[in-house]
Amino acid sequence: MKNTTVKLIRHVKAMFLTNAVFCSLLLAPHANAQEAVKVTTGGFKSTRRFDETTPIFEEGTGKRLSKEEFRTLARTNFNGYRLIPDFNEYGEIGFYTIRPMTEEEQQNRRFNDRDPARRPNEGTRMPELVFNAIDKKEYRLTEQQGKVVLLSFWLSTQKPFWSPVNNQKFTEAVGPFLANTDFLSLGILLDGKDEISKAMETETFSFIPVPDGTGFHQKMHLTTFPAFAVIDKNGTIVAWHYGSKFDELKKILQRVVK
Repeated sequence: MKNTTVKLIRHVKAMFLTNAVFCSLLLAPHANAQEAVKVTTGGFKSTRRFDETTPIFEEGTGKRLSKEEFRTLARTNFNGYRLIPDFNEYGEIGFYTIRPMTEEEQQNRRFNDRDPARRPNEGTRMPELVFNAIDKKEYRLTEQQGKVVLLSFWLSTQKPFWSPVNNQKFTEAVGPFLANTDFLSLGILLDGKDEISKAMETETFSFIPVPDGTGFHQKMHLTTFPAFAVIDKNGTIVAWHYGSKFDELKKILQRVVK
């Protein structure tokens, strides 16, 4: 499968998520904490829980807004602000930053919250990430030191984002390393547990699936899929690899996995 850019999905999803959070607060000012905000766009369902204790900071000043200050701001100019989530090590929202929309954003309703320049660089340590995988195990990166970790970021196991042929090619590239006890392959997907479980009935993956990975995709500022991070035994990012040239990915792994 050719490289899949997701700018449209990203823009629509981000816009809907922001407005959904705004609406949840404006329309239900006395709602309890952990109110679910469900968004369905582009074939994917994204569920976020807005906790009234989740900090919201003004961009620039760094001032933390109270919930009432935020509501007042939103009521004053509902379409004039952008609410940007910051994701923690669990891929969950740790805090929000609010900023005025640019004139261009207000006119065309297109947003670009992902900045590849903010992605962890090769040669630096991967920040702590904690994955709750489909096998019901928790994988904390800092506890995987001593292993080479392959993080593969995928959109979905569903068409048109998934191809059994490409899965076979990926398996041919990664499969030779799976028997190595010092190698761990995790696949982070937007799909939920049910979708992944259904896909596993007919396909075998060369990674341990991690469901509901939207937050990790955004935390890594990814814009092209599939994307792969190869992390060495010391927790350092050896390489980022993008797209479906799995032969090149195999060469990277041959160099790192001993």
